[in-house]
Amino acid sequence: LRLAPSRRSYPHISEAAMARIEMLPPANGEEVAGLLTSIPELRVMVPVARGYRPADWLVQTEKDYRSYARPDTRLKAAGILSGPDTLENRCDDAAAVPGVLRLLRQAEAEDATAAIIDCMADPGLDPAREAARIPVIGPEQASAITATLLGMRFSILSTTADLEPSFRELVEGYGLGSRLVSVRPSGLTVEQ
Repeated sequence: LRLAPSRRSYPHISEAAMARIEMLPPANGEEVAGLLTSIPELRVMVPVARGYRPADWLVQTEKDYRSYARPDTRLKAAGILSGPDTLENRCDDAAAVPGVLRLLRQAEAEDATAAIIDCMADPGLDPAREAARIPVIGPEQASAITATLLGMRFSILSTTADLEPSFRELVEGYGLGSRLVSVRPSGLTVEQ
């Protein structure tokens, strides 16, 4: 993902310190990479209806996700058939949940090995995890956890200011509230 830790939180060690680490004796056993026993079957669940988007909108979504996936990953993106065109508030989030659950059932029926809800608001993440037999990833939770691995504290860049309470509540619920510095709105809607 081309991520790097915060130099402020994790300053680089000196060349002399690195040389001491490299001189440590090797471990008794060889390091073995994890083995993948089946081809990953990933489903990207987009919790909005097509709305204002062009006809090939899901093709671009798949392309974006494929650029980060393993080459052998099977990946399919699907949007909800009816519901909000964008997620701008909690009402929109709630309206998207039935569609997300339908997409999840479809993904499991097609033997998906994991699913991602393609929205930073993580709409329906908890109900999806309750209903699923496969892992379901919420981008806000995954991003917040990744941010804490890269630095001690983090901020969220959002669309409009009225979403700040929602983002803060989610981060608090994920146990990372003390690490969130701020939620900074861009002043733009999702469509913009």
